[in-house]
Amino acid sequence: MFLLKTRKHHNRVRRLPGLITENPVLALGLALPFVIAASYSLRAALCVFTGMVVATLPTVLLASLTGSRLPAFIRTPVYALCAMALLLPAEALLTAHFPVILDSLGVYFPVLAVNTLLMHLCEKEELWGHPLAALRRTGLALAGFGAVMGIVACVRELFGAGTLWGMPVSWISWRIDALLFPFGGLIVIAFLAAGCRAIGRLLRGALYQSDQRLQRDMLRDAAHPPRPDGVDGTPISK
Repeated sequence: MFLLKTRKHHNRVRRLPGLITENPVLALGLALPFVIAASYSLRAALCVFTGMVVATLPTVLLASLTGSRLPAFIRTPVYALCAMALLLPAEALLTAHFPVILDSLGVYFPVLAVNTLLMHLCEKEELWGHPLAALRRTGLALAGFGAVMGIVACVRELFGAGTLWGMPVSWISWRIDALLFPFGGLIVIAFLAAGCRAIGRLLRGALYQSDQRLQRDMLRDAAHPPRPDGVDGTPISK
């Protein structure tokens, strides 16, 4: 079957696991509590995303260098302690700039040290011994997490509080207060996941139809090649 454009699209998106395919939030359901509870505003989302990056990137790099050498029963405590040590200066820095936000996050910021996305990446055996591949995969996964959390936070703050980055938006004349509650974040994620799935299905369908049209054109041209003679079959005069 002729699937030139479909295969090209498939190979292209496979190069970005975590960002386009295998999104940690929408596809794998990792780190959902942080997106649901902490994405009520862009500032809160930024604080959680910063903590996630600070805790996850160096810890996964450490896991890629030492994962195969550590016993299974000690790996998780080592990774958690490493992430905790990284989160302490990050929390102090963020508290200086966003004290109210850090207080409102409560336990969600310290719990980043044992988040499911971090543990999922640390336990990927195919990344052990390959630090560059681990950094790339972790960066893509964090980018996918940050993109989802940023979109959810924008929608919830804009239509729930009528603000964006704490500043009032004049063209928002109505608000849905329920979006600021955790179940509001869950609803936004559900619609976002369904929308992304529908867009992906439509794109794949359009590429498949384009491939089929191209295949029909190629078969028609092969069955009826252009003739060097005239239309009636007589040789063209010089």
